[in-house]
Amino acid sequence: MEPFVIYLIKSAAGLILFYVMYFTFLKNETYFGMNRLYLLSSVILASLLPLLQMPVHSVTTLANLNILMNTLTVTAETQTNTETSELSLFQIAAILWATVAIFLFVRFIIRILTIRQMIRRNTMKIQNRSKIVFTEDTIAPFSFFRYIFLRKSIRAEIAETIIAHEKAHIKQYHSVDLILLELLHIIQWFNPIVNLYKKSIKETHEFLADREVLDIGTKLLDYQTLILNESLQTTGIQLTNQFNNSQIKRRIIMMTTKKSTMKSRLKFLLLVPVTACLIAFFACNQGKVTNDTDTADTVKTTETDTPPATEDEIFEVVDQAPVFGKGDDDLMKYIQKTIKYPKEAKEKGIQGKVFVTFVVNKDGKVTNSKIERSVNEYLDAEALRVISLMPVWNPGSQNGKNVSVRMTLPIQFALQ
Repeated sequence: MEPFVIYLIKSAAGLILFYVMYFTFLKNETYFGMNRLYLLSSVILASLLPLLQMPVHSVTTLANLNILMNTLTVTAETQTNTETSELSLFQIAAILWATVAIFLFVRFIIRILTIRQMIRRNTMKIQNRSKIVFTEDTIAPFSFFRYIFLRKSIRAEIAETIIAHEKAHIKQYHSVDLILLELLHIIQWFNPIVNLYKKSIKETHEFLADREVLDIGTKLLDYQTLILNESLQTTGIQLTNQFNNSQIKRRIIMMTTKKSTMKSRLKFLLLVPVTACLIAFFACNQGKVTNDTDTADTVKTTETDTPPATEDEIFEVVDQAPVFGKGDDDLMKYIQKTIKYPKEAKEKGIQGKVFVTFVVNKDGKVTNSKIERSVNEYLDAEALRVISLMPVWNPGSQNGKNVSVRMTLPIQFALQ
């Protein structure tokens, strides 16, 4: 769960950055369609960018690192000690997130079913591909996909204007936006910026619908009066585009606001540098990718003209490489039994491949261990600890004699 928690944090940070740009530069512009596009695009980008993996390539090679063994992978779950492990901060955070997310998802489904029940229990009239549902409830007129909900008691002289407003929501697929933002809220319930996103997208929907009603010839003063009167008589339903939402003042102000200049459109280009910053800080994998020699799975052997061994010489190329137990399977079992994924590394989401170099002397004992390539102090220390505790190997040989051999073992620490 640690990578998922990290993803949520990165995504939340992206949403905050995008919304700050919107609030600072775009909120009061009258290009409502472009504002809507910016809000939706930023939600999608903030959700997808943390998933990208862009490795930073390195020209470093391990071709000169003596006998390079097979990579051994250790996951965060590779724990064989009998002690009862405590929940990490990541695990606690994941459990809390899942509990609230499940509750919000159930509430979301209940709201959908409530709207469906309203459709079933009330009379309906089809008008130009829209379905108008007349209810007994004292609720604000609202639309949800192709359904328009009106009170039966609504006056006929204002019903036409309200229907025109709700049809604008339907034509522009505003309900799709609301579903997307509701799902975002379920995933990012801990992020207060999501509520601001929901408020802003609903506000933008109302501006767009208001403009379309006024464009068909509705008198401005009559329309503003209608909005005010409806706001005093009814209550709203969540998850829908409501005719009389709580942003009445903003709607009336924007109806009379002078249209933004063409130069104001350039502000929407802010999406480009913000996206670039997120790619640089969130999507780039800081781990280095080297050439194929990093993952070599074969043991180097000597040429036929290898010189004879001396008493204190440490070999890097031999006739017979040292062997742990009966081979790689025994080495993997030892690593799994001995290694412990450092708690600090798990909590901070640290993972990577550590290269440890050591010498198997002519008696099979492990000496001179050191980190050849580092990832993090916690992972490095654990890799050295495991190597230092190794039992006696079957020593390597050169020209029929046991010799000291330098080895390199890559240990891949992975959170999952």
